[in-house]
Amino acid sequence: MTPQQLTFVGLLVKHRGNIQRLAAELNVAYNTARNHLDEIVAALAYLPEYEDDSQRSLILEQLSEGKIRFEDALDLLSR
Repeated sequence: MTPQQLTFVGLLVKHRGNIQRLAAELNVAYNTARNHLDEIVAALAYLPEYEDDSQRSLILEQLSEGKIRFEDALDLLSR
């Protein structure tokens, strides 16, 4: 994923998946934000599967609860 895509994902998490709020913060149309999300989904389709999906779920849960920073979650998920 590109740095811009990672930033987009961070903002999406910040807005708890609400694309409309994300689009407003980025000052873009909803469809533009949705297209960016579609590009990210396509990029993720080529990532290798995680051997331990429960560990991945735990990291994402901690991120959504604000227990870890976005950058830390990226680091943990990239290992």
